[in-house]
Amino acid sequence: MDKKGKGDFWAFFEDIERLKRVPRSGWWYYGIADPESVADHSFCVAFLSYLIATLINESTEVKLDVGKVMKMALIHELGESRIGDLQLEARRFLGEDHVRNAESRVVEEITSGLGELGSEIRELFVEYSKRETPEAKLVHVADKMELLFQASLYQKYGYRNLESIFWGQRNLLETFPHPLIEELLKIIQEKGPNDG
Repeated sequence: MDKKGKGDFWAFFEDIERLKRVPRSGWWYYGIADPESVADHSFCVAFLSYLIATLINESTEVKLDVGKVMKMALIHELGESRIGDLQLEARRFLGEDHVRNAESRVVEEITSGLGELGSEIRELFVEYSKRETPEAKLVHVADKMELLFQASLYQKYGYRNLESIFWGQRNLLETFPHPLIEELLKIIQEKGPNDG
């Protein structure tokens, strides 16, 4: 890696590191004073994606590319390193197309000096955004499932009024229909809004 390449790598990693300081702003909307960071969330999505993909591969004929799943999970929030995490009401007013376009532009810019590695990251980000492949669909489900796990934990810690989060994720089985996903969603729902 030449001197310029090292600078591009360092700048890119600064963007990744910034995600440790970007709060998941949607939790503020629900009154949670000290919410998790985007990096906290991304780590858990990556781990959850790894676990689910591995269990699915072991228990069925479906074969997912676990490495791709984990990479996609790690980078799925990269755009938020520059624009922050926008809670659902903000997204509603801005429009999902505008938000997705901004996130894509961020990923394009921060990976532009990384050569083939940057190309791979951009391709994975686009694949995740389109949600057409089994791996992208699974990471999308893991992303939403992690939100539900976190909501369950916040509720356990005494926060209330999170019912809309639980009810808003009922369509996850349509995204990735699988008995394991159904089983996990049932467990989360049991821990959810009625577990006061």
